[in-house]
Amino acid sequence: EPALFLAARLCPPDAPAEAQGYYERLLAINPYSSEYHLQLGLVHQRRKQWPQSIQALEEALRLNPARLDARRGLIYALAQVEDRGR
Repeated sequence: EPALFLAARLCPPDAPAEAQGYYERLLAINPYSSEYHLQLGLVHQRRKQWPQSIQALEEALRLNPARLDARRGLIYALAQVEDRGR
C-alpha cells in the first residue's frame, strides 16, 4: 500500500490518468482511507471530471468530516458544475 501511494504521488501533473489508476487500486485495498478518496477527487479535478470529483470528495468528507482540504476541493468542484450550468 505505501509503495502504491508513493507511486501515485510521484506521477507527473500531466499524467492524471496514471495517478487515477493508482488511487483506484489503493481504494480497492483500503476503501476507508479519506486520503485516497481526497487524492482521487483532486485527480478528477485535473481531468475536469466534476461529478466524479464531487463523489470522491464527498466520500473523503464522510470518512473524515474534519478534512478542510476535501471541503475546499468539494466547494471548487461544485462551483465548476454550477458555472457550467449557466
